[in-house]
Amino acid sequence: ENISVVTCCSVRLVEDDMLALKALYGFAKNGPREEKIPLEDTIAGAAIFQKKPIAIKDIRKEKKYNFSKSHEGLVSLLAMPIFWKEKALGVIQLYTLQEHVFVEKEVKLVQYLAAPLIGLAVKYAKINNRRLLALLEVSKALSSKSDLEDMFETIVDRAAHVLGIKRCALFLLSEIGDKICLEAGFPKCDHGIGLERELREYPAVREVIESQNWLLIENPQSHELTRDSAALSRTYGINAILFVPLVFERKILGAFTFDATGNKKTFLPQEIGVCRIMANISSAAIARAREQERFQKEMTAKNRMEILGKAAADIAHEIRNPLTSIGGFARRILKKADDPQKVLEYGNIIVKETDRLEQIVGEVLEYSRQKELNLVRANLNNLIHETVKLLEIVFSDKRITVLLNLAEETVEMQLDAVKIKSVLTNILRNAVEALSENVGEKQIWIETHQTKTHVELVIKNNISAPLSQEILENMFNPFFTTKANGTGLGLAIVDSVIRLHKGYIKVDHDGQKIAFNIRLPR
Repeated sequence: ENISVVTCCSVRLVEDDMLALKALYGFAKNGPREEKIPLEDTIAGAAIFQKKPIAIKDIRKEKKYNFSKSHEGLVSLLAMPIFWKEKALGVIQLYTLQEHVFVEKEVKLVQYLAAPLIGLAVKYAKINNRRLLALLEVSKALSSKSDLEDMFETIVDRAAHVLGIKRCALFLLSEIGDKICLEAGFPKCDHGIGLERELREYPAVREVIESQNWLLIENPQSHELTRDSAALSRTYGINAILFVPLVFERKILGAFTFDATGNKKTFLPQEIGVCRIMANISSAAIARAREQERFQKEMTAKNRMEILGKAAADIAHEIRNPLTSIGGFARRILKKADDPQKVLEYGNIIVKETDRLEQIVGEVLEYSRQKELNLVRANLNNLIHETVKLLEIVFSDKRITVLLNLAEETVEMQLDAVKIKSVLTNILRNAVEALSENVGEKQIWIETHQTKTHVELVIKNNISAPLSQEILENMFNPFFTTKANGTGLGLAIVDSVIRLHKGYIKVDHDGQKIAFNIRLPR
């Protein structure tokens, strides 16, 4: 959830018994003209009197809302009261163009980002409308971001824009609290992004983090807390540095630094107020993004465990059958040790089941190892010829004819030759098994075509009966099989290898033939 659905917003502050319009964002030029509205009998006033946010699903149907022509197109509203030390300061109103129900998380997000912004703005006052609007824009921009790296860059870029400064940086504290990492800086090229150092090496940052209070250092070249970085201050002409802590719900996250350079000698009180607002907005946004990231990791870990559990159950099921047979016939041999014919019969069965067990383990290992490619310059047509040659005896025994229609020109490309031969082998063995059940014509067609950007490989064979939708949808899923002795990993391996090559595979089926269509980039 985020407030990116919000298109427009306005800020009204309490003046006597009225709410005076102080700032607008997102409205058309002919936006709201009601400079003042009464506290009584208005939604904004009700939010202040009730000391809680009020969400309206459709303001067009709300009697208390003074719906004028300038509000055309607006539908839903969230009125958030602003208080500073129990004193009512005003209200921020957020609008959407489509009907929207503001959920609890969105309301809290506005409380975290927008309300403190306005509260601090009023406390430090005299922040002009341009900066107030810019800060509102920052709140909205950050609320729609969840990627931390992207968020860090947005924070420092917007901070520099709002304050009109040329340098600022964002530091985050490590989980243990003994190290500090430079996560973002403006301009990006002048900062060692990603540099992590001991907190004690940054005396000024440590002072701000430990006190959780802002610190303004003028003439940083000679100040005891910044003397170690005097060369940096001289290089960039830094006249003053403002350090502001990043705190969310009393937990210290890091620190913001703002540099006064060139003709700017220091930071005025109202500018310090803006910097603190930026720090508050950033802290809330970072804490929210971290929470989302943590939740995503937990869900990923949970899903991974569920997948691993299912895979383990499937493997155990596949292995149990041959193991049961091996154990059963081994016990029979013990009972029939004096009957050579029975021992030979049972021994042959054990060997066959052992072979089957080795096949299962081999395919599981092959599937689990589909991680990296050993790319070489290879000729796809040659790989097809080699694979068909290896399976020549199988085709002959099953009386299967293989028809090749390969591209005349040399089909050379970057491939993992071993894995591609595994793809060809798995698909062709699959075709052999399908054709073994076919009493009619037994043929396999293999074709290749190439363009400037990719190569297409088609392997097609007859089938004895149409395939069900379930089979078509699941044939590439691990452990899905319709064969009594199959593992369901052959086509899963095929799909994995093709994906690793950044290609794709699809199946065409007309009830009489099945075709595997593979496209690989050149």
